[in-house]
This record gives sequence, C-alpha cells and structure tokens, in this order.
Amino acid sequence: MHRKHILGALVVIAAATIASPATSASADAGRTYAGCPVGYVCLYKTSTPVSPPAMKVGGNWSGSISGIKSVFNNGTLNSWPNALIEYKWWNGSIWDDGYKCVKAATPTVPSRGQFASAVPMTVKWISWLSDSASVCR
Repeated sequence: MHRKHILGALVVIAAATIASPATSASADAGRTYAGCPVGYVCLYKTSTPVSPPAMKVGGNWSGSISGIKSVFNNGTLNSWPNALIEYKWWNGSIWDDGYKCVKAATPTVPSRGQFASAVPMTVKWISWLSDSASVCR
C-alpha cells in the first residue's frame, strides 16, 4: 500500500512539472510588479510603472495604444526574455518611429525590465525575441 502512495505522488509531481510553462527568473519568484503579472509586458501612462497598467500583453501583439510613457517586461514568452517594442513619438515637429528591446526584469533588479519616455508614445506592436536577436544586444 505504501508503494502505491509513493507512486501516485510521483505521478502527480511529474504531471505538474510537465504542465508548468517555461518561465524566467522573475516568474520563479512569482512577483507581480506595479500591477504587471509575471510573464507579461505592461504599458503605463505614467513615467514610472504605477499600478494599474493601461494595458497588459501576454504574447506578441499589434495595434495602437496612445499616451504610453513607460513599459515594464515582467518575464518571458516561451523562454524568449526580450520584448521588442515599436512605437511612435512626437519629436516637436514630426512623428518619429522608435524601437526598443526591453529585457526581462529579475527579482533583485526589477528596473532591468523598464523603459521610459519623456514624451508620450503610441505603442504599435510588441514582439518577443531571444537573447541572440541582434536588435537586443
């Protein structure tokens, strides 16, 4: 009878391990930062990430959201830790395009996952990239 309980416990542990997604160090800590859940990129209308975010993105995304002043990357997508952000911003005379690779935050250095702009941006898309992507080096 004792062997059946041990075998059953091992099956449950194995199933839980297989069902859990690959995550970053920040996900391992299970920390939500400024309303941004682990594994998400969050967009804020403030110059520093302050809860609640204007938008939470848990995968690749395209669209348009205006008035964004900061971005926070709180994890990875399929073990890709970098979020490439495409945005537009008003430079005083014309709209300029910008791109920024935002690395994943870590539990000890959450600021690693932040990107801020002095002027409001219109975020157009977010795409997850690996560390080997040249744009994120």
